[in-house]
Amino acid sequence: MTRADKQRRRTERKKADQRYNSRMGPSQDGDSSAHRDHPQLQRTILDEWDEFVATVGLWQAPAVQQQECKRAFYAGAWAMLNALMDTGESSVSEDDGAAYVEDRRQEILAFYEQVKAGTA
Repeated sequence: MTRADKQRRRTERKKADQRYNSRMGPSQDGDSSAHRDHPQLQRTILDEWDEFVATVGLWQAPAVQQQECKRAFYAGAWAMLNALMDTGESSVSEDDGAAYVEDRRQEILAFYEQVKAGTA
């Protein structure tokens, strides 16, 4: 990897950290409700995948590694979607559903810190 590649990768990671932190942090106005007209809610899983590939430089990896990573990425999205759908069941209170989502958020933040530390 050339010096320029390393610098580009550091810059991409820094930008990804900023995007991640802005998404995962508390809302500025204290309102956690989603608004359909918010541009972020129009992003697809494929959009997120493309951003992930660019951020980590996966486009340089062998095709089989890209395929396996994409399968894992979508499997994670599927698991999270199913879990979020379960929070909408009538047997789940709004407070329990919100607590579940916050627990998953904290779990992801903890993993992200491990990734940054090189221990994940």
